[in-house]
Amino acid sequence: MNNLIKPGDYITFTKDIFLNNYYDKEVDLPKEILFVNDTIYGTILSNNKIIKANDIIKVSDIENTIYIRNSYLNYTENINFKVNDNNPNTKFSNMATFTITVNEYINQPPDQIGNNSVTLNNGQTYVFTVEDFTTNTTPPYEDPEGDGPYKLKILTLPADGSKLSNNGTILGVNSEILFTDIANGLFTLEPTANLNTHSFNFNFTISDLGSEQYYS
Repeated sequence: MNNLIKPGDYITFTKDIFLNNYYDKEVDLPKEILFVNDTIYGTILSNNKIIKANDIIKVSDIENTIYIRNSYLNYTENINFKVNDNNPNTKFSNMATFTITVNEYINQPPDQIGNNSVTLNNGQTYVFTVEDFTTNTTPPYEDPEGDGPYKLKILTLPADGSKLSNNGTILGVNSEILFTDIANGLFTLEPTANLNTHSFNFNFTISDLGSEQYYS
């Protein structure tokens, strides 16, 4: 099931899943599905009701029934079920099995970081904040799992020679700064002495706390 990428993802059941090999010698139509066992790694919902062992749903409700992935692990989920028909005796068939196999979920790096700008007075040393690289950027920082930022990596330096420092140490290309250091006011920019108005920039990327991998 390729679309069950992470916990919370779901698939919608179809009639083919449960009725693909359905056969009735009187040619009676299928009526209900009996779920034989509880699910282990996920949750089955039918019309927003949790389905457990021995619960029955109508065939007409199959397409209002979903399976939700709950686990980060790789696993195989066997859903055992029986089907009855619209004959008055409503006896259920032999047991059948629908198997869901998913891969282990791997925490993903940030999927969005953005640009920002600040204005300095001549000779002013700027103290960066976490917000300068997350909520105040355009677009703002985002991570698939909602993980916070972990490290910032400098990809290019200001072309005019302005100095980026972390706790007093001048930084170069590929230097990494913990966001805890940024939160503590240790990451700074010291512009070159220049009486004229000018602009400069540096490029960066960010990793997240969950994967510790950088946005690319």
